Amino acid sequence: MSLLNSASLSASLPVTHLPGAHARRFRRGETTVVELHGEIDLCTAAALSAELDTATEPYAPHVLIDLRPVTFIDSSGLDLLHRAHCRARSRDGWVRLVVDKPRVRQLVRLAAPGLLPLCATPDDTPATGRAGRG
Repeated sequence: MSLLNSASLSASLPVTHLPGAHARRFRRGETTVVELHGEIDLCTAAALSAELDTATEPYAPHVLIDLRPVTFIDSSGLDLLHRAHCRARSRDGWVRLVVDKPRVRQLVRLAAPGLLPLCATPDDTPATGRAGRG
């Protein structure tokens, strides 16, 4: 069952809008899905971090970050993802990234080889949090 396409989707939480980027966060069972949209760079990463901080706040958070709507990401965005990953791990949870763009996938692999598990679709990430490392 797809984490993003199921009929039992929880009510969406408020959307963070910024010039050039925004985030949408919602619960899907025990998983929090955070969709990042637009350009994730020095100008937008700090404000988007609030969404990821909230998603990784509870004990044992399960967070799926959907980067498919992202059109650009720089080192500030990569730092944002790494920080979310570290927060979740420190709370006995996990973060998985959904990445379908080859350039974004390559950038994440080069910046954090083997650290952030990647998948091409939400269906590649089982609800248990065990995902292949892309």
